[in-house]
Amino acid sequence: LTKVEAATGKRPVVYIQPWYWHSFLGKSADLVEHRLWAAGAAPRAHDGWPWTFWQHGQPAHWDARVWDRDLFQGS
Repeated sequence: LTKVEAATGKRPVVYIQPWYWHSFLGKSADLVEHRLWAAGAAPRAHDGWPWTFWQHGQPAHWDARVWDRDLFQGS
């Protein structure tokens, strides 16, 4: 993340499933410094890393497929 930011001058957004952050990254405080684009299950507010984007599946009303949906929490 540091290299991406240095090369682009932009702060990266981290796209990750919250369970992965919990289970394999030990809720790393370094990642919390970046905006979270949460994938999958609803991120919980008490996790200490508020989400900016949330990608989740939503059954479509016109067929049986599940479509990706993205929500933005911000202005």
